[in-house]
Amino acid sequence: MPGLFERGTLDLPVTPPATVEAAALWSECAVNRVAVIAVTVLLVLVFSDLLQLMPLLLRCLSRWKGNLEIEHNIGVARTRSRIAVVCGLCLCIIADRYTGLAVHWTQEPGLSLAVSAAMLAAYTLARRIIYLVTPIRKLDSETASALRHSLYNYSILCCILLLVSIIPMAALSVPDETRRIVILAATGLVYFIFVIRAGQIIASRYAFFRTFLYLCALEFLPAGILIISAR
Repeated sequence: MPGLFERGTLDLPVTPPATVEAAALWSECAVNRVAVIAVTVLLVLVFSDLLQLMPLLLRCLSRWKGNLEIEHNIGVARTRSRIAVVCGLCLCIIADRYTGLAVHWTQEPGLSLAVSAAMLAAYTLARRIIYLVTPIRKLDSETASALRHSLYNYSILCCILLLVSIIPMAALSVPDETRRIVILAATGLVYFIFVIRAGQIIASRYAFFRTFLYLCALEFLPAGILIISAR
C-alpha cells in the first residue's frame, strides 16, 4: 500500500496565479507605464533640491521643531511643497501597484491608478477641511503652517523609504506579497512618527486632552475614512 504514493508529483504553481496575473496586467497597462515614466522624470528633476532639503527633513524625524524650521524659510517651504507633489504622485503609483488601494472601486489597471490618486487626494483635502473648521487654525502662523504642512514632510520621507526598499526587492525578484508587507510596515512606521510629531506641535500650544482630540479629528479621522473606503 505505501508504494502507491512513491511516484506522486506535486504540480501546484509556486506563486499564486491571481497575484502574478494582476501584476502583469498592471505593468502592461499603457496608462501605468506612462505614469511611471513621467514620475521618474519628475523625480530626476527635483533630485538636487531633494538632496539639499534632506538634512531638514531628517531633523523632522527626531525633533518636532524640524517642521517649524522648514516653515520658517519661505523659499525652503516652497521647494518642499513642490517636491511633496512629485512624491505624492509616486506614492499613488506605489499604493496602486502594491497595496490594491482602489480594488474595492475598480479592477481596471488604468482606471485603478486614477482612483487611487483620487482617494489619496481626498484624504489630503479632508485633512485640510477639518483643519479649517477647528479652532486649531488660530495658532500662530508659523506653528499653524508647520502643523498643516507637516504631512508633506513625512510624505517625502515615506516616498524615499519606499523607493529605497522597493528598487532592491524588484532587482532581486522578491515576491509581490513580500514587497507589500514591507511597504505597509514602512508606511506605518513613518505615519506613526508623523502622528507623534504632529501631536507634539499641537501640545506646544494646548493641554494633553485637547491635543488628543485635535489629533483624532485632524489625523485619525481622515486616515480612518481612507482605510474604510479601501476595504
